[in-house]
Amino acid sequence: MLTIIFNIMHKLFSLVQFIIVAPILHNQTSVVIAHRLSTVQNANEIIVLNAGEIVQRYNHHVLNATGGIYKKLFEMQLFK
Repeated sequence: MLTIIFNIMHKLFSLVQFIIVAPILHNQTSVVIAHRLSTVQNANEIIVLNAGEIVQRYNHHVLNATGGIYKKLFEMQLFK
């Protein structure tokens, strides 16, 4: 039952993000603070902070390929 609820919540979040958030952020500079990395994975640039310091800075594909904090957090969120 919990898995079904999680799947519904994930699909609902994705739908809201697609319908509401994506058009607002399109073609403009926006600063987004996110704990859920799927929120920012389509951004042109992602800045990863650790203890107030910039530790990584690039787009999703490069950050995922180079490893580090971003990749570790992204992989952890995939399995939740």
